[in-house]
Amino acid sequence: MNDKLYANGWTDGLSQCQRQAASANDREDRWDLIWQERNQDREHRVDQERGKAFR
Repeated sequence: MNDKLYANGWTDGLSQCQRQAASANDREDRWDLIWQERNQDREHRVDQERGKAFR
């Protein structure tokens, strides 16, 4: 083909889709980690407050 845009055919579109999906998965994993850490911090604070209440 003479058109550079379509020179690689379907494989270029497929690899672009795969990169976008991998990037979305990475973002989702980072958010999961952030929320997990946030929840652990909250649980720790709640435990500390409960401990103070029983003293």
